[in-house]
Amino acid sequence: LDDSLQQYIPNFEREKINGEQLLKISHQDLEELTMTRVGHQELILEAVDLLCAL
Repeated sequence: LDDSLQQYIPNFEREKINGEQLLKISHQDLEELTMTRVGHQELILEAVDLLCAL
């Protein structure tokens, strides 16, 4: 993932987002994690799509 996304790691850890939750994450969920930049949301959602395709 892009280095600019590292800033969100504490938010995911604080909310105890696990793998199962990550695979179902939505734009709304990301906004609630204070990830408000649409470009950052898209990077996460694209990475999740790639994981789901494995």
